Amino acid sequence: MQKGAVPRVQGFHDHFGGRYQHLRRMVESLTTSFDRHGFALMEVPLVEGLDLYLRKNGAQVLSRLYSFIDPDRGEVALRPEYTASVIRALASAREITDQPWRVSYAGPVFRNAPGQEGESRQFTQAGIEILGDSSVVADAEVLALACRAVRDAGLPRVRLVVGHLGPLRTLLAHLKVNGQAEGYLLEHLEHRYRGGTGDETVRRRLGLQSHEGEGLLDSEALPEHLAEAVRGATPEEARVLVLTMLDQMGLSIEGTTRTPDEIIDRVLLKARRHAALRGGRGREDLERALDFTEQLSTLRGNPDEIMPRAEALMAHYQVPPEALDELREVLDLLRLYELDGVTIELAPGMARGIAYYSGLIFELYGDQSALGQPGAQICGGGRYDMLASAITGGHGFPALGFSFNVEALAAVVPPNPSPSDGRIGLIVHEPGQRRVAYRMANHLRARGFPVTTHEPGNSSVPERHLRDNGYAAVVILPLPQAARARTEILVFESREDHARLEEVLAIAIEECGFPVECPDLIVAGEVGQ
Repeated sequence: MQKGAVPRVQGFHDHFGGRYQHLRRMVESLTTSFDRHGFALMEVPLVEGLDLYLRKNGAQVLSRLYSFIDPDRGEVALRPEYTASVIRALASAREITDQPWRVSYAGPVFRNAPGQEGESRQFTQAGIEILGDSSVVADAEVLALACRAVRDAGLPRVRLVVGHLGPLRTLLAHLKVNGQAEGYLLEHLEHRYRGGTGDETVRRRLGLQSHEGEGLLDSEALPEHLAEAVRGATPEEARVLVLTMLDQMGLSIEGTTRTPDEIIDRVLLKARRHAALRGGRGREDLERALDFTEQLSTLRGNPDEIMPRAEALMAHYQVPPEALDELREVLDLLRLYELDGVTIELAPGMARGIAYYSGLIFELYGDQSALGQPGAQICGGGRYDMLASAITGGHGFPALGFSFNVEALAAVVPPNPSPSDGRIGLIVHEPGQRRVAYRMANHLRARGFPVTTHEPGNSSVPERHLRDNGYAAVVILPLPQAARARTEILVFESREDHARLEEVLAIAIEECGFPVECPDLIVAGEVGQ
């Protein structure tokens, strides 16, 4: 039985022709900008150990990874991004010294998107990392480079949204809120910042609201005395208490779908929630942090207007004012770069859903306000000073960077019809012209021009098709029997550097021995419609 065509896998895309050339030009433009700012290009493996990404993002990233079992190496995954691999590579090579390390990268990454029809599962990232520099000067440089790189790529206007986790992390540290509660608040901050709600969910996770049917091991009631016993215990003492309690209740932690550690952590979490539900300072602090988070998420706009409002909010919640010092200094330094075409927005309540961010965070959008559209996000990044120690198991160093989604960038940058390589097509009408055509092609290739030869007798390759596919010029060798035999050179009006192309082509015609009856005639202009 005959089988049908093999379909393309959903979420993966084919790129060729003009679209592929446009994507390639975006990558080349970005990496050229990075190189001009002193960032050395590097590459990392397409496949890494699964634990690398779990350490960076936690277990919540599992559903987004393309992971599988390697027969020799255990659990591995296709890279979903570059940052973790870059830090692993340079830390293991002991490349981080007293001087900052500046690297760039570009290549494909893979992210599963379960249940999200139409979302790309493979796309191209291009970005940079500065490792070993904790200064606000580096923060400002990274912001400026992201803006300049996208302007160099051809986007006339961009919108830079700058945030900082300093205010929230300062409040949480002051209230002694850490661990999972801190993670829940950061998640909630992003959810509110993006326009969502989810208040009931985060309150339940923080232990500020009970949930019907919640039990010890999803089936048993939690003893009331456990919360009080755990309240003042050290982490190790608390674990011993849980093990003792489970043993007294005759509950086994073996043979379940969870590991013993997961069961113990789950019981401890519930005990702390119950303690919070009974009131006390812990509950008040969580309520205060949650209220601050929700109000902070509403601040966004012109820095000169938002900064005073952020200061007033922090004063109301008694957050030390120095929590905004780094953000102020970064904005002051950024003004020195004189970034034309860049609209800067301040969003002190911004969050990007990745818990390892420690300070500066930002996103870059294609500014389409003139079209009445908000613009698509094309780049994001920030500072993650705690990430290296999590990945290396102790060898820590400051780090920051960003990455562009090249496909998203290409979608908002108008395609440039001028090819950077000056591709030339030679159209040969009869076999007798092949020798001189091949000689001319080699002559042009030796001078750095990509050249293709075409014979319309075998396949129809009209001049207009070559123009639409990015060719800079077409040389048409004449039919010998034509009444006015001539060699036509079409240098397209939309292409750059006419003079250089005409000069090189004229010399090529003369040096390659065209017959006398075929005088060269240079005709500059568009192919007729």
